[in-house]
Amino acid sequence: GVSVSIRDREGLAVPHGELGELHYRGPGGMIGYGSNDDAPKIGDGWIASGDLARMDAEGFVAIDGRKKEMIIRGGENLSPLEIETYMKTHPAIGDVAVVGVPDPKYGEVACAVVLLRPGATAHAQDIRGWCAERISRWKVPEYVEFTEEFPMTPSGKIQKFILQKDMAERLQLAAGETPEIGDRVK
Repeated sequence: GVSVSIRDREGLAVPHGELGELHYRGPGGMIGYGSNDDAPKIGDGWIASGDLARMDAEGFVAIDGRKKEMIIRGGENLSPLEIETYMKTHPAIGDVAVVGVPDPKYGEVACAVVLLRPGATAHAQDIRGWCAERISRWKVPEYVEFTEEFPMTPSGKIQKFILQKDMAERLQLAAGETPEIGDRVK
């Protein structure tokens, strides 16, 4: 009894395999979101989930991340989840969170915040080089920062909005400066 649709910014259904926002409707739907003006919009019974997804020709849906976490680098949409998935295969990386940080040239670039596996060592340039061998060059994080722990929600999810603010401040990007890539540890 639930219908799903993958839609573009204009609210039109996208072809199979293309990225868009997941919309749904059905008997378990709701009439709206409290007083949050930034909440996904609802229309014609469809609820915009805020999730980015793709649907294959058989109707299977794969979630690619959250719309509000998408990094727009010089007009190119970068999925943090996709970059994180690649980076988690690095032998020294225990966990990683990718966030967008301001950039004077591209508007926004990727910053990977890395939690190393116990006993592992790695340098930012080595991780960037490893990524460059495996993913498209515009998806390689511009910055690689290290942490000993992530800010977490009570349910165990990384609070990316806190990381994003912390990284912009740490890298002094609010002032439009371009720092060198570092091997800092929080």
